[in-house]
Amino acid sequence: QARVVVWTYDNRQEYGSYTVHREEVAAVGVTAGEEYVVSLGGILDGYLVIWHIPSRRPLTSVVAGEPGLGIATLLCTAPRTPTLMLVGGVRMLRAWSLNPDNNRLTPTPISLGLLERNYTCLQIDECEELVYASTTTGDVVKVKLSITPGQAVGVAVLVSVMAPRPTP
Repeated sequence: QARVVVWTYDNRQEYGSYTVHREEVAAVGVTAGEEYVVSLGGILDGYLVIWHIPSRRPLTSVVAGEPGLGIATLLCTAPRTPTLMLVGGVRMLRAWSLNPDNNRLTPTPISLGLLERNYTCLQIDECEELVYASTTTGDVVKVKLSITPGQAVGVAVLVSVMAPRPTP
């Protein structure tokens, strides 16, 4: 099993840890306000785990992707909303919202129609309105999020795909 360790930066000591993922951890992020550590297991694991920093315990875990619909390999936390995170990877983008009252994660698939890409990097803008996702083909996919405070992410809409011009 793979271990995720949280350190205190000032005195460089272990603050806490958890061992939930099988074999490897693909990505780790800290949410806005430093309330949660979010980790994504590797391809053989695929679990998204939320660890509460103040209580030093895991709150919940779910399978980040859906079988047959893509493989989650990337994780991105929102810059202002501590309960919003995105996962992406091979042919998939998905938003997750944490309900802190019952510690449940709600998924919102981001439908891009016939556009299938393998994503290499995710970034949510400062206003939490747009997601930029780079791909292995050199494209940057821009997606508009519909966020209602205190609720799950609504339907996400593909805004544009910015691709490099082909060379002659």
